[in-house]
Parts: sequence; structure tokens; C-alpha cells
Amino acid sequence: LCLCVLLGVSLCVSLCVPLCVSQSLCFPLCLSLSVRPSVCVSLSVPHRLRPTFQFFSLWTCALGVLGCVVMMFVISAVLSSVALLLLLGLLLLLHYRAPTSTWGYISQALIFHQVRKYLLLLDVRKEHVKFWRPQVLLMVSNPRSSGRLIAFLNQLKKGGLFVLGHVTLGELDSLPSDPVQPQYRYWLSLVDTLGVKAFVDLTLAPSIRLGTQQLLRIAGLGGMKPNTLVLGFYDNCLPEDYFLQDPAFRTEDGVSESKEEERG
Repeated sequence: LCLCVLLGVSLCVSLCVPLCVSQSLCFPLCLSLSVRPSVCVSLSVPHRLRPTFQFFSLWTCALGVLGCVVMMFVISAVLSSVALLLLLGLLLLLHYRAPTSTWGYISQALIFHQVRKYLLLLDVRKEHVKFWRPQVLLMVSNPRSSGRLIAFLNQLKKGGLFVLGHVTLGELDSLPSDPVQPQYRYWLSLVDTLGVKAFVDLTLAPSIRLGTQQLLRIAGLGGMKPNTLVLGFYDNCLPEDYFLQDPAFRTEDGVSESKEEERG
């Protein structure tokens, strides 16, 4: 990824300016881009980070990047600005258009670090009624008939927590493996297709009542815990197949894309 960005920026700069100036600009630009992953890794604080350089830290990496950028502007302020804009454009293009990778995303590590830090600052002892908002745990039995209810509660939560819960009946001791884990990716695919801002929590329990009690107690984290329980399956209405009504769940052959409907 970095090699493609470096080659693209270097080619664009070399086509616009003389060879000596482009080489002088591309070297600190390439060096700053190669040090940038070290800055991101230092910010994410992974437990496997064991640098052998004695003076390695976030500040030394940031100082290296800053020194390269300053040197570029000393050489040519105008061309440095153009090169940085090209670099930013290529990075954004690769961020939004690049295919799925198998070596992980540094952005996810940075998000995890920031979310954990701010969740620790969210103190439940400082809650006040004037800042109350519904934090909903919706128990879903069959996602085929719950699409409209999920969309409605997504609007109702108004910036609060929204958790989709589902209980699989059974005893873990009598099963060869956990049947809940393979279902997560189908539920996450459902959330993406519906376009709702929700988390997914699944559990295995001998009854619906026990499973609901489990999710109501363990769903959420820190100060983000459900305070409203919605049961989406105890009513007298005939269930409607929402997947057959929404074109987002249908392919060209007329078959639903989500495998969750087969489980329902």
C-alpha cells in the first residue's frame, strides 16, 4: 500500500517539476510516509509492539515525520503543498476503494484505543435525568418479520445505545460446539443491509426468559448499558416477510442474500 502511494506521488511530482527538485522532494516525502505507520502503531499501543531501538517512542516518530515535512517546505513550499495534497488524495482513495485486506487495519486499532479511553471516562455516577436517553435492547426472534421494528427503534433511540439480542435455545454441555458464534457474521450482515446503528449480542440459554435476563445484564459496556427492553415477538399479529418486501435483501434471481432468513 505504501509502495503504491509512494510511486504514484513520485510520478506525479516528477512529471511536474525538474528531476533534481523532484528527487529532493520525494525523498523526505517517502521517508515521512514510511515513518507514518510507526506513529499510528505507537498511538494504538498494541501489546505485541516490542521495538529494539532504544529511543523508539511516539515523539521520536512524530519528530521524524515533522522534520521531513519541514525539509520539504524549505526546498519548495508550493511544490510541497501540491505533493502533500496528492498524497492525501491517494491515501483517501485507497482507504475508501481498496479491497478487503487480510493483514488487519491500523484504523481499527486506533478506534479501539480511543473508544476504551472514553468509555473509562463515562462515569455512571454522574448520570442525570435531563440527559437520559433510551438505550434499547431489542429481542429478535425472526429477523424476517422484524425489519420494520428494527428500523423504527433505530429512529427512536435518538443517539442512544441500540442492541439487537437473540436467544438460541439449548445447553452448551449437550452440544459439540457453540452454535452462536457462526451466527454473528449473518447478524452483522443484517445490520449493514438495514443501515441501522446497532450492536449485536447473541446468547445460548435453555429458555427465552433466561436468555433475555442474561442479555439484559451483560449487554453493553461501562456506562453504555441498556435501560429499555423491547420484546419483538410477543404479539397477536401475523408475521410479515420483510425480506421479500425490501429489494435490498433480494438478488437478481429473487433469492434473499441473507442466510439468517433460512435459520428463521
